[in-house]
Amino acid sequence: AQVRFTDVRLLKASTLSFQLKHTRTTGFLPPTVAFTTRSGLTVTSPFYIDIAPNRDLTLIPRAFATRGLQLGGHFRYLEPSGSGELKFERLENDRLTNTDRYSLLARGTHALGNGLVAGYNMVKASDDRYFIDFSRSLLGASQRTLPRDVYLSVLRENYNITTRFTRFQPLQDPLNPIAVPYDRVPQVLLTADRPDVRGYDFSLLGEVARFTHPTLVYGNRLVFRPSISAPVMAPGYSFTPRFSLHTVQYQLQDAPGQITNPDSSTVSTIPIVSLDGKLLFERTNRVRGTEFVQTLEPRAFFLYVPARDQSRQPLFDTGVADFNQTLIFSENRFSGQDRIGAARQLTLAATSRFLDRDDGTERLRLFAGQRFNLSDQTVTIPGQPTSRNNRSDFLLGAGGTINKTQYADALTQVSADTGLINRGNLTLRN
Repeated sequence: AQVRFTDVRLLKASTLSFQLKHTRTTGFLPPTVAFTTRSGLTVTSPFYIDIAPNRDLTLIPRAFATRGLQLGGHFRYLEPSGSGELKFERLENDRLTNTDRYSLLARGTHALGNGLVAGYNMVKASDDRYFIDFSRSLLGASQRTLPRDVYLSVLRENYNITTRFTRFQPLQDPLNPIAVPYDRVPQVLLTADRPDVRGYDFSLLGEVARFTHPTLVYGNRLVFRPSISAPVMAPGYSFTPRFSLHTVQYQLQDAPGQITNPDSSTVSTIPIVSLDGKLLFERTNRVRGTEFVQTLEPRAFFLYVPARDQSRQPLFDTGVADFNQTLIFSENRFSGQDRIGAARQLTLAATSRFLDRDDGTERLRLFAGQRFNLSDQTVTIPGQPTSRNNRSDFLLGAGGTINKTQYADALTQVSADTGLINRGNLTLRN
């Protein structure tokens, strides 16, 4: 067999093997060629091994012109009770650094029976610059904290209990250092709910965790957050008042070698009140000969959280949450449990959907929303100024099916003051 381009022979082989069916087979995958200023010319020639219908292994040798030969592999398995993967890479004696360099990833989830689920997610790298030098994507090169996480969950009809051990390997850049995150060793998390008890819904969030850190104040945290709501639902509308009481208690101590005299015991209790109202309008609409059910869904969400001084509380796992369609209706603008943002705010939003009349598929979804602050946001985290803006940015979103297997979703954050786009996201998925 030969492949020619004009008079130049590009390929000659006495035998060629290829599949006539859509099944896997052991053999070489298409090679890749790349070039970077530090690693020079890079050639990768993966070899795929079909071990079994539910297991496979890909060997990935990669030759760097300036560094040497890297050997790697990717093993995957899929069992009735769970699945997982193992990735490894190793470069003996990198000629640019004169060190051995490697990375390891192990990830999996397994159902143990009787409602028990275990999982692990562990990533390790030999040095701070490993993913900068060897990652094949910008997302991979931007990794700064590598998790080592193991958990065991008990799943029941009305409650879940998860015990988790989490440590992190920070990857530091001398020009842009990051804060070393706290380890959770361990964390026990309880979530429970009891819906429709004489018209009321009850829920509970509980947490007991021990946080450790090499240089900062550390200690234990207890979170107890019961909630009660009284949803009123009918065709065309719903209204849900909700009351929560967030209580957090700390037992703190100094890191070795430090004397900051933290309050050994700190307790904070904050009430949270929210009112969530929705309307639903429908009509039949015909677009290019196709009938759709078009909806209009206005929504108003009011939140009240009194201001409490939380400056003496540490920041174990808390930061400012991402501003998106979920956060705009959230009861807390912070992620984590160490800060509850003071709020007296009203969120107004509307969603319109175009649903296929035959099968109910959401062909198009449009969203617009904005949050109005009726008081200053006085609760902050260190380094964040107090916000006195009386309104948030606009959120404008659109999404829908492109065809039977592909879906697109877009979200734009527009400044309420300048009208300029602060951020935009576009997601395509199968």
